[in-house]
Amino acid sequence: MDQLPKCDANYVPLTPINFLKRAAKVYGNRLSVVYEGIHFTWQQTYERCLCLADSLRSFDISKNDVVSVLAPNIPALYEMHFAVPMAGGVINAINTRLNPNHVATILRHSEAKVFFVDYQFVQLARQALQILMESESISSKLALPSVVLIDDIESPTGAIFGEWEYEQLVRKGNPGHIPFEVQDEWDPIALNYTSGTTSEPKGVVYSHRGVFLGSLGVIIGWEMASEPVYMWSLPMFHCNGWTFAWGIAARGGTNVCLRNTTAKDMYRNIAQHRVTHMCCAPIVFNILLEAKPEERREITSPVQILVGGAPPPASLLEKMKPLGFHVTHSYGLTELGSGAQRDSELDVCHHVDRKDHYSALSPKPILCLRNTNRSCPQNPYLQMQQKEPWIVIAAICASLIFLTTGSISEAGKTVALPGQPTVSFQQYAGYITIDEQQKRALFYYFAEAETDPATKPLVLWLNGGPGCSSIGAGAFCEHGPFKPSGEILLKNDYSWNKEANMLYLESPAGVGFSYSANDSFYTYVTDEITAQDNLVFLERWFDEFPEYKGRDFFITGESYAGHYVPQLATLIVQSKAKFNLKGIAIGNPLLEFNTDFNSRAEFFWSHGLISDDTYEIFTTVCNYSQIRRQYQSGSLSLPCSAVNSQVSREVSKYVDAYDVTLDVCLSSIESQSQVLKQMEYTGTIDVCVEDETIKYLNRKDVLEALHAQLVGVDQWTVCSDVVKYEMENLEISTVPLLAKLLKSGIRVHVYSGDQDSVIPLTGTRTVVNGLAKELGLNTTVPYRTWFQGKQVAGWTQVYGKQLPPPTVY
Repeated sequence: MDQLPKCDANYVPLTPINFLKRAAKVYGNRLSVVYEGIHFTWQQTYERCLCLADSLRSFDISKNDVVSVLAPNIPALYEMHFAVPMAGGVINAINTRLNPNHVATILRHSEAKVFFVDYQFVQLARQALQILMESESISSKLALPSVVLIDDIESPTGAIFGEWEYEQLVRKGNPGHIPFEVQDEWDPIALNYTSGTTSEPKGVVYSHRGVFLGSLGVIIGWEMASEPVYMWSLPMFHCNGWTFAWGIAARGGTNVCLRNTTAKDMYRNIAQHRVTHMCCAPIVFNILLEAKPEERREITSPVQILVGGAPPPASLLEKMKPLGFHVTHSYGLTELGSGAQRDSELDVCHHVDRKDHYSALSPKPILCLRNTNRSCPQNPYLQMQQKEPWIVIAAICASLIFLTTGSISEAGKTVALPGQPTVSFQQYAGYITIDEQQKRALFYYFAEAETDPATKPLVLWLNGGPGCSSIGAGAFCEHGPFKPSGEILLKNDYSWNKEANMLYLESPAGVGFSYSANDSFYTYVTDEITAQDNLVFLERWFDEFPEYKGRDFFITGESYAGHYVPQLATLIVQSKAKFNLKGIAIGNPLLEFNTDFNSRAEFFWSHGLISDDTYEIFTTVCNYSQIRRQYQSGSLSLPCSAVNSQVSREVSKYVDAYDVTLDVCLSSIESQSQVLKQMEYTGTIDVCVEDETIKYLNRKDVLEALHAQLVGVDQWTVCSDVVKYEMENLEISTVPLLAKLLKSGIRVHVYSGDQDSVIPLTGTRTVVNGLAKELGLNTTVPYRTWFQGKQVAGWTQVYGKQLPPPTVY
């Protein structure tokens, strides 16, 4: 038996290119691609891919050369998933939501030989290429890619960009072209990026074998029957559409391409083409649910939806089912290729951090047959609960490279910060390790109360974002003991440590000085992960400061802390942690996505920031929650884009969204001085304190005093550039958590500044009033003016002695 060699009769390298060859023979006359009025059969798609592969040879494309493409879900992008590897190349579908710097980084790092650009993204591509040309790192070894324009195949715009247009290449190619023959199934077929998780780009390469197995795994796991009608509501740049870019060919299905994932386009295509399957993020559910009556179409047969990312709320699922949608939840990572659904996955990948070698790391297979309580080696960021017996989980995962760092003090007393005035209270700063194996640690700054700290409560402060620093934004810009001013620190007369012991935490890892040596953590951070890490931080911080363990404890924050704070408080209550948690306080918090974001229109209008006409279209044509959803899904519709542009134009980019009445900061970073030549700042509030904080916290002497290090980043920033937060978590309502906390005896204080347009007080009032009614809380203190000395500080109302929502000036 050992003498049986591989031969053509018993072995062929696995490659998804064969899916297309088979589809052309078995389903030759069946529709393969539909895009508005354009229709192709599988035989035609095969011939078009052969033609394009032949034309790519004229660009000197050879084995393992990268071909990048910046395009929405159109036929050209689908065809390139076959045509590029048929020419021997590696397809690199670039995230269309990235900024020019990130696109330029990907083009540079991948050494793309050809760059296909849809007409819709010409400006983005032009800026990225300009950055490449001006980059000092461009050398004789790195030539700029050849550029090919992809015009709209149904309604050509006549746009001009690059050397060729896509359809020209298809027309000039030879349909009799003999495609590149894959000799080694481990050769690369696709190169994807995790959106730049550190200052150096990180790439993930899929092999022919990996994609072949991953595609079959996902369609088998989803129980996809033959000849499905699949609508492209999931971007193909997301793990090559979770490998469905190849998988649909394996089932002889029909690809319904969408340039924009608007409610009107999705309903129209579902009804017109009798769509059977689609993939999406939960945010697409809201687009479908918020459709106007005239945009909807009757769905006559069930549509199977594979949804990825954070599990959609039960309320969403209940609303989707009557419309004709059957939802299956999936989970995956770019590093793992296709998603995992029904608690099973079949993923193959290589993870590389440089292009020199596509198999730079040595992957090791993990195979488990599970019918007992024994489990597979766990990925801390992908924990799957098995619900069915004898499910095979096969994954080839890359080894992890950990950054080696020196020993960092876990709790360090800071005698004095550089340039600070003399004070009597103690300060501490340092790291608490959250995960020893992954080398993940969170950074904190702790300022004891100015007087009698032993009798004062402990207050934890969390800033929002998600992904912004509580130390930079909270401690040094808002209510910490000091504020930077040039080379020194000035005492803050409104510091909260006058009344409490203040603990500021930079969370999650990747924010500020907090870090994870395994930077794959940054690629997928969720509310659940953040809350769990914050709980571990508190448990270990109290071990370092045991004298505070029995102290009255309050958790506070603002903006996205409307998620962080109640989620952490709920974990504390559920875990029965021995903390003396008394209450939470959240300012201008994001509690309920639609209510909070849609209140922005009324805020802008009532404060005179937008005109009556703009207010009307901002509330009837496209509201802000729709704009946020569409932007996060990567396809802003033309009506919403027009509304957003008009609002932005009238409000002006120089107005501080967090305080619309503040003077303009003449920041050198924004080069505002060139625009506002004659303006001079003469106010008493330092509106440029954020700029001062950035400079201060990046000083070497300050880092030493704080016992802080820059791990995996070049500099400290107010909001993280490395953390890729699961933005769909914004849709999760935290109002039910507030209700649970109130019922468990935890006091809740909600306050809103009426100059903040990001999460306006009007939305907060609506949410809090609704919660009070839901819980049957009576008004114990009626709405009234709140005075501080002789000054009107705001207005307040109290429900059941627990739920006051004041508006604070």
